[in-house]
Amino acid sequence: MLRKLSLALAVSCASNGLAWAADLPLSSRTDLVSVYNEAVNNNADLAAARADYGARREVVPRARAGLLPNLSAGAEMMNTRTSIDQPSVTASRSGNSWSATLAQ
Repeated sequence: MLRKLSLALAVSCASNGLAWAADLPLSSRTDLVSVYNEAVNNNADLAAARADYGARREVVPRARAGLLPNLSAGAEMMNTRTSIDQPSVTASRSGNSWSATLAQ
């Protein structure tokens, strides 16, 4: 008797749930794909696996970075004007400097 009662209760709840879902607009219904996507996005084990996968993908570029050359460049421009106490003695000097370093 208890088994029949629980079966009847389950059937009535299921049918009431379907009737309730039919009254909702299409935008508020949940489909199986959205439930699956939400479960995948909120699963801690899958998030840890994604983070581990991303970390393992970075191993090769980091190892390769030590083998690539490093190029650095610099430039400097100077202007110097010197006046001594006498008005007729003035020295002007300008210079440019460039440098580039390539290291492996």
